[in-house]
Amino acid sequence: MSKIGEKLIAAFEEGLQAIKSADPLDERLTIRHYAVPDEPSEYDGPAIRAVRDRYAMSQGLFAKFLCASPGTVQAWEQGRRRSPAASWTR
Repeated sequence: MSKIGEKLIAAFEEGLQAIKSADPLDERLTIRHYAVPDEPSEYDGPAIRAVRDRYAMSQGLFAKFLCASPGTVQAWEQGRRRSPAASWTR
């Protein structure tokens, strides 16, 4: 088995032990809560570039992540096209 597979199995086993124990889960596991806004924000060129830079992605990789073409990402960043922010949440 791969190292990643071993880590996944170990994590699942740890989670199962936490569930079976009488201890509250928040004492055994890290529990995070995230709030997701109902409507996505509009992104201008600098904001799109900032997100891409934050995750150290090239335009090509960022485009694949968003199911867009690299030319489209470039056009968004240069302000030649508006980004369809609503489609990024679906």
